[in-house]
Amino acid sequence: MNQKPSVVQILKSVPQVLTSDSLKVNQLRNSLSELDDLKRKHRALAMLRTLDREAGYTLNNAVMLDWLRTIALVSTHEELCISIEDLERLALIRTHTVDVCTVLELTEKGGDVAHGRTIVEGVLRPPPDCPY
Repeated sequence: MNQKPSVVQILKSVPQVLTSDSLKVNQLRNSLSELDDLKRKHRALAMLRTLDREAGYTLNNAVMLDWLRTIALVSTHEELCISIEDLERLALIRTHTVDVCTVLELTEKGGDVAHGRTIVEGVLRPPPDCPY
């Protein structure tokens, strides 16, 4: 005997469905923010290691943005600016402006972080075979 659910039973189940959907949305948001955080740490390491390989340990922001896109760490201009500000605040790089470009310069501490000799919160520690 298949009985159809009553209207009351249906209405009682609606909050559970909404709660379940809300939970899924929150889990998705959390996983996206975790992914964004991981990308931010990878981006910071890639920037430091790129500067470490450059003559004079310097590069401008436009070239850095293109390089990050080339190595599949696609960044918006705003994300790059935030990363630059974070790295400068941590004393891993210095910056100065020339015309419309921001020139990034690696500091000694930044070089130590790039090679994994120093660990800094917000920057991924390079693995032995670091692809950056």
